[in-house]
Amino acid sequence: MEFVSVRRRLPVWAIVMRSYGYVWDHRILLAIPIALVFGVQLASAIYVQDMMASVGPEQMSKGLVFLISAAVLVFSMSVIVGIHRTVLLDETRRGIGFLRLDGNLLRYIGTWLMLMLVGILLAVIFMLVAFIGGLASGLSQQRPPHPGIIVLSVSVFALVIGILFLRFMLALPAAAVGSKDGLGVSWSATSGNWLRLVATGFLTFLPFVILNALLLIPVMHTAVSAVHDGLVTPVKQPIAILIASSLIKALDLAVLTVMLSLTYDVLVRGGGPTTGEPPMTVVD
Repeated sequence: MEFVSVRRRLPVWAIVMRSYGYVWDHRILLAIPIALVFGVQLASAIYVQDMMASVGPEQMSKGLVFLISAAVLVFSMSVIVGIHRTVLLDETRRGIGFLRLDGNLLRYIGTWLMLMLVGILLAVIFMLVAFIGGLASGLSQQRPPHPGIIVLSVSVFALVIGILFLRFMLALPAAAVGSKDGLGVSWSATSGNWLRLVATGFLTFLPFVILNALLLIPVMHTAVSAVHDGLVTPVKQPIAILIASSLIKALDLAVLTVMLSLTYDVLVRGGGPTTGEPPMTVVD
């Protein structure tokens, strides 16, 4: 029996606009999970900053910072899974019940770890190839590599990682909604759309990039002033900066998760925002 899949070109601008529109339209439903992410981000930022200021970055426990970061990440993932299931399955839960602390979260974490593992393996392969290439070109005789070769190698590696991430990115919402073959589904669904995926992600993330850049102005001013005054210990950022940064991260998480859900809906299920163009039916 033939398997028929529906493929279409990703409507970039429609996805971008709908991502922001969805968060605004469902602001009451999403208010508590966004507020929880904001609170966790702010609390962790304040704690780490106070610890760094009190004992110094050299004496600070790296293990404790890792555990805090991991806890914040898992908490954020529980909200992300909730958003995916709300957008894609219309599974509405209100209040603290919005957080998903179940098998869907475990599946999402497993998929995320698998993607990280792929990236690490590629990095190891890249370093081995670079090492072997360096030996072949005489680096063992202390001859430094040409800067252009280094830039080209890093650029090629970053491009490969970026393309693979784009091809596998839909495995995350697939895991959130219960798919057991998320990587295969994502690889098939994103075929021929990777440039549109780049454009969609860039345009969706651009407002947050601008906000973060504006937020860096007072941060850099504080850092430069500290260096000018001869301070060697980290300077604590004003609470207003930490609040603004945490709020941006919380909103960023919500909007980008919705964008990924809508992209999955279009490319995998044939739904989502449309441009008026009929989908292309392909027989596999």
